[in-house]
Amino acid sequence: MAPTHPAMEALNNTFERSLVTMHKMPRVWLTYLEFLVAQKLLTKTRRAFDRALTALPITQHERIWQIYLEFIRQGGVPVETALRVYRRYLKLEPSHAEEFIAYLQAKGLWGEAAR
Repeated sequence: MAPTHPAMEALNNTFERSLVTMHKMPRVWLTYLEFLVAQKLLTKTRRAFDRALTALPITQHERIWQIYLEFIRQGGVPVETALRVYRRYLKLEPSHAEEFIAYLQAKGLWGEAAR
């Protein structure tokens, strides 16, 4: 079904309404984020990830970051967007720098990977 289909928009709106009162519940965020990733709505998905990271306590962030990193590795996500997300992630988890370097190499950004 197309992301612009009325049923998809209605379900997105239902998720948004549920998050008004359940914004501290990671399961709702995870389900909604996975649904948005499947729709390939880049800006809406990225903003929802940012809102989830803001709303949830840091102890829940690892669950969100796992899906977020899978999302930015997908085709169609601009490299600059992915770089910003990865840099933000490395502030939280600096031990994952090798993963970032592998991503840079895969995208042919050798100079950035060397830095």
